[in-house]
Amino acid sequence: MYPSTHVALRKDSEATVGNSTAQTLHTINMKAAFEHRIHDAAGRTLPFGKVFPLRSNDGLYRSPSAQSTSTTNEKSSVAETLSTRRLLVIFVRHFFCGNCQEYLRRLTTNPAFSASNLVRHNLEVAIVGCGAPTMISSYRSLMNLPYSWQLYTDPSTELFRLLGMHRSLSLGNRRPRYIQRSLTGNMLRSVVQGIKRIPDGDVLGAGGLDVNGGEFLFELEDDGAVDTTPWELKWCHRMTNSRDHTEVEDLLVAIGVASDTTVDKSRTERPRLNARTQSSPVVLEAVTTLDEKSEVIAAIKRKSSLRKSLSIRRQSWLNKSSSMSRSMSVKVTTQALAA
Repeated sequence: MYPSTHVALRKDSEATVGNSTAQTLHTINMKAAFEHRIHDAAGRTLPFGKVFPLRSNDGLYRSPSAQSTSTTNEKSSVAETLSTRRLLVIFVRHFFCGNCQEYLRRLTTNPAFSASNLVRHNLEVAIVGCGAPTMISSYRSLMNLPYSWQLYTDPSTELFRLLGMHRSLSLGNRRPRYIQRSLTGNMLRSVVQGIKRIPDGDVLGAGGLDVNGGEFLFELEDDGAVDTTPWELKWCHRMTNSRDHTEVEDLLVAIGVASDTTVDKSRTERPRLNARTQSSPVVLEAVTTLDEKSEVIAAIKRKSSLRKSLSIRRQSWLNKSSSMSRSMSVKVTTQALAA
């Protein structure tokens, strides 16, 4: 049974990170949000509240993705770990959205989101999309999401509406740092992904193109009351355009897995190649994943190959020009002698 009262963000728990300001939700019925039914990969429906770790008979909170009975020897250590639980819910746009896909790739490849670090900070991650349930499995595989990350979808987008999400096709005024691929490249990848879904018959089921998501951090505040949910919204950010997820370094600060002094924003900026850095190892230090390093190395090789090709063509032209010049000189000399 879910709480019969509204569950809102406390006035004294508003947090600001960059342009991400948690808003007081006294006008939003969180009970309705917790009771709204979403879909899992098997097509089953469950209340959004079931996404959160549930209190078992022994008083501990366990994730739905890891519902298992603990042994007596485990209870003492597990109780210490689960005394304060937190859940980060990331709402993404349609399943073909290249911007959201890049965002998730930055998160899954960031050491701060490693399984061990999440456990250390008592944090779990859940992702909610707005497409067809049949696309969940392929989306998880495409994104290479960790097994512990929950993945659901709400085709009706009612949960998005209840939580105050915005609808917009705008790209915003600037490209965020987490996007390292071109707009054209992301669009082409989306088209290819859509074509691959034609045999499955759900190519039109990726979700609404104008539905934007956001990030919501919930924390466990169990006071023992039975008529209220122990989960409270501590921080949130709603996307105002189609590429407005919270920057990765800002998100780390907001959810408490990094501090302002330990976040190096330069590591999230897109490396730029120019005449001074095209062969410098410093460029490779600016990227964080093997794929990114491969892309940089490939770009350097392409530039080197292009330069070599131009050099060969230039030399060929010079040789041809020199040969023509000598030929003309011989011809003129011959004509002079003949005269």
